[in-house]
Formats: sequence, C-alpha cells, structure tokens
Amino acid sequence: ETLSQILKRGASFTARQIAELIRKLAMALHAAHSAHVIHRDLKPANVMIDRDGEPILMDFGLAWTAQETDSRVTQSGAIIGTPAYMSPQQIEGLKVDAKSDQFSLAVVAFRLLAGKLPFEAPTELAMMYKTVHEEPVQLAVANPRIPPAADFVMRRALAKAPEARFAACTAFAAALGAALGVRGAEVDFGFGTLARVLAPAGGATPALFLCGGAGAHRGATAPLAEQCAAAGFTAISLEVGATRAAADDAWLEGA
Repeated sequence: ETLSQILKRGASFTARQIAELIRKLAMALHAAHSAHVIHRDLKPANVMIDRDGEPILMDFGLAWTAQETDSRVTQSGAIIGTPAYMSPQQIEGLKVDAKSDQFSLAVVAFRLLAGKLPFEAPTELAMMYKTVHEEPVQLAVANPRIPPAADFVMRRALAKAPEARFAACTAFAAALGAALGVRGAEVDFGFGTLARVLAPAGGATPALFLCGGAGAHRGATAPLAEQCAAAGFTAISLEVGATRAAADDAWLEGA
C-alpha cells in the first residue's frame, strides 16, 4: 500500500522509522538526480511500502531531465505537481532541480513528524501562496515532542531559496537523522567537518562529535559552536590528525 494510505488509516511512525524512510527515499532521489532526472511529484501517494516495509518511489510520469526548460506547465497550461508538496520554484514556474525535490521530501518528512503539512490553507491557491510567501509552521509547535534540532533542519530544507537548502537530499536525510537522535547518523556542518550523533536524545539534546582533519576547526570553532547551539545540539569537538584513531569505531578509522 502507499504511504498515503497508511497515513489515512491513522498509522504512526517512530523517529527512527521516519529517519530511515526519509534516508531511503533520499537515496532513491539521489540516484535519479545523478542521472539528471527530477521527480517533480514526490508525495506520500507516490511512495509504495512493500511487505518488508521498504519504500519504493513511484510515478516518474511527471519527471523531467535537468536539460529541459519547461518545469511547470503542460501544453494545456495545467500546473504539474501536487500543490501541497511543490517547491516555491515549481509553483512559480521557474526551472527546478534536485533541490526542488528536496523541498518536497522535506514536506513529506514534516507530515510524518508533525501529522500535518507545513503550509495549510482552505484552497490550493491559498496553499501555493503560503508556500511561496510565508514561513512554514514550526515543527516544534506542531509537535512539541520533536527535538529542537529537527526544527532547525526542517527550516533549512524548506527554505524559499534553493541555495539555502542542503547540498543534496542525502545531506538533508543525514541531518534529519542526526537531529532526531538516531545513533550513528551524520551531518555535514561544512568547514570540512562531519558531525556524528553519539547518543540518542532521551529527554536531553543529542550530542554531536565533530570530526575533521587537523586544522579543520581553526578559525571555524566559533561558527560551528553557534550552528550546533542553534540546532539544539551539544557539540563535542576534537581535531584528528594523521594518526590512526584510538577508538573501536570504523567511522573514525582513517580520519
């Protein structure tokens, strides 16, 4: 059955299940984007969940290649896509790219985490106006049980400007997993630095271990600390040189 059908019958998901679902959808989108294909209609109705609980991204009927120029309308002038899940660029008829699909993926994630859409209105026209001109509902307000870090991640993925979003869908999924406290999830804060969740959030904010090459944090420690604090993380920073990491963790090996 589709994810839409599952949601309609009132099923709920754990934070780990949501993070894993979004991660797998992000990987599917990344494969399409690597082939220069944009989905353009990502929504729960286009996600099939098989008997093993694995998501299958369906309906590439509205997909287009990055080389095409007409991103919104058919020859009849009809809008292509589902308004509730469309990016501002898609609504405005601008050229869309992988970051448009990322916006749609973020709306799906928001729906799973909050039980509602980030932009809601009585009509499709009003909803499209909100998507283009207004800020989304705060995730922490829609669902107070969600860690503040997740709200930070969602606001970035739902940014109006494509360049303000994550570099790729997979980066968004990784950041969301980290924000939800999924142990082992990684998020890239830039400055050549990766952050990994060392412990899940259990009433407290998740801790991040910031790891980069020697000197990676020089001149960037303050910005990193500010970003982590803004995202609701506790940061544990360590510079790792060329020596082998003295820890029983394959993620650290070769750092």
